[in-house]
Amino acid sequence: MSNYYYLGRSSFPNLYIWMTLSLALAVGGLVYFLLGLAKFEAANAEKIKLEVAASVLEQKINGTNFEAGLKAVNQYNQVRGKMGAFENLQKDLMENARYNRLVAESIKNRLDAGASAAEIEVYLEEQSTVGLSKEIQNEESLFQLYEGLLNGADRTDEMNGVLANEEKVPILVKSMAQAEDFVIAEGAKAKLSFHKGNNTNRQVQLNDLKGKEAEAFDKTKSQMEKILSTLPELRDTFVEKSSSVDANYSTNYKQQVEIWDKFLSETRRLIEKRRKEEVEIFELTVDLESKSSLLVNRIEGRDWIPPLDLVDGVVLAADAKANIALINIGRSNGLRIGQGFDVYRMRGDKIQETKGRMVVERIYSKISVCRILDGATLNPIADGDVVANGEQDDPYDRKILKSYVLSGRFYKSYSNELVKIMIESAGGRLEEKIHKKINYVVVGDQPDDDDIKLCRQLGVRIVRVRDLPGQLNYSNAEIEALRKLN
Repeated sequence: MSNYYYLGRSSFPNLYIWMTLSLALAVGGLVYFLLGLAKFEAANAEKIKLEVAASVLEQKINGTNFEAGLKAVNQYNQVRGKMGAFENLQKDLMENARYNRLVAESIKNRLDAGASAAEIEVYLEEQSTVGLSKEIQNEESLFQLYEGLLNGADRTDEMNGVLANEEKVPILVKSMAQAEDFVIAEGAKAKLSFHKGNNTNRQVQLNDLKGKEAEAFDKTKSQMEKILSTLPELRDTFVEKSSSVDANYSTNYKQQVEIWDKFLSETRRLIEKRRKEEVEIFELTVDLESKSSLLVNRIEGRDWIPPLDLVDGVVLAADAKANIALINIGRSNGLRIGQGFDVYRMRGDKIQETKGRMVVERIYSKISVCRILDGATLNPIADGDVVANGEQDDPYDRKILKSYVLSGRFYKSYSNELVKIMIESAGGRLEEKIHKKINYVVVGDQPDDDDIKLCRQLGVRIVRVRDLPGQLNYSNAEIEALRKLN
C-alpha cells in the first residue's frame, strides 16, 4: 500500500507538465483559428468590395437593362421571404439587368420598408444608365451620318433611321436631309457644286424681287391711306344709320307692347265675361228646373220634393208632444236663429213625402234646437227625417260659407283674434280684400273710408263689431268663453 502511495507522488509532476503543454497547444490553435477567420472575413469583404466596384464599372460601360430589372424585382416580390430569394435577386440584377450589388440591397431594403411598385420603378429608372459603349456607338452613328450627308452614302435606309430617331441631330440638318430635292447618295458637296455656278443669277433675281417688294409696299401704303381717309365719313354714316334703326326699333317695340297689353286685357275681359255668363246660365238653369218641378207639383196637387243634394240636415231627436226637435247642423255650419226648414221622410236613399215644418230657436256649435210649427198627427216628425229650407224660408246652404272682411282697429273687448274665432266658429270664412262676393264687412274703430265707399258701391253689408255676436247668434256666456280661449 505504501509502495503505491510513493509511486503516485513520484509520477504527479510529469502529469502536470503534460496538462500544461496540452492547454498551451489548445490556446495556440484557437488563436491561429481566430487569426485565420479574421483574414478570411477581410478577404471576403475585399472580394465583395471588388465585385461591387466591378459591377459599377460594368454598369457604366455597358449600361443597364431597365425591363430586365423590373422583371427581377417582380419575381423577387413573389418569393420574398423564402430561402435564396435575395441571392437570386442579386444574381438577376447583376447578370441580366447589369445593375450593381448596391442597387439590389437598396431595393430589398425599400421593399422591406413597404415601398410600392411605382416607387421601386422610379428608383430603378433613376439608377438606369445608357452606358459608355452605347454612347460611343451613338456618336459613331452620328459621325457616319454627317459624313454620309456630306460626301454621300449607299446605306440610305440606315441613315434615314438615324435621322428619324436620333435626338442629337440638329433640326436644320434634319430639314435639309429630308427635303424632296436632297439625295443622300449624292451628298451635300455635290449639291453645292451643282448650284455654285448660279450664284450670280440668283443675286440678280434677288435684287429684282427686292425692287418689286418696295414697289408693292408703296402701292399698298397708298391704298391704305386712301381707305383711312374715308373712315371718318363711314363712321358718321354708320352712327346716323344706327341711331335711326334704334329709334325705329324703340317706337315699334312700344307699339307692340301697347297692342299686346290691349290684347291681353281684352282677352281677360272676355274670359271673365264668359265665365260670369256661364255661371249665371247655370244658376238660372238650376233655378228654372227647381221652379218647373215646383210648378208641376202644384198643378198636380203634390208637395214639392227637393233633390238629395239640397238636403241641409238630419233630425237627431224629436218630441211631437212638446213640438221640439234636434238637428245635426249648428253655428259652425253657418246656421242662424229663425231659419225655417221643411221636414221630409226618407225611405232608403229617396225622399218620400213632406211631414211638416220647423224653425231654429237655439243654436250650438254642431247642433240646433228647433220648434215644430206644423206636423202631421198620424205621421209625426221623427228621428232620421231630413230638413231643407223651403221656398218661403231665407236661403240657406250649409255648403256655402259666409265670407267676411275686417276693417278698422279691434281692441281688447273685441280683439282681432276674438273676432276671427267668432267668425270661423260660426262657419264663416275670412278674406283679405273686399269684392262683390263678400257677404259682410265687420268694422271696428276708425274703419278705412275707402272700404266703406267700396262696400256701398258693391252692395256689401256692413256689420259693426259690437253687433257681430247678435248677428252670429252668440250669447254673452259664449262670448266670455271665447275670450278666455283667446
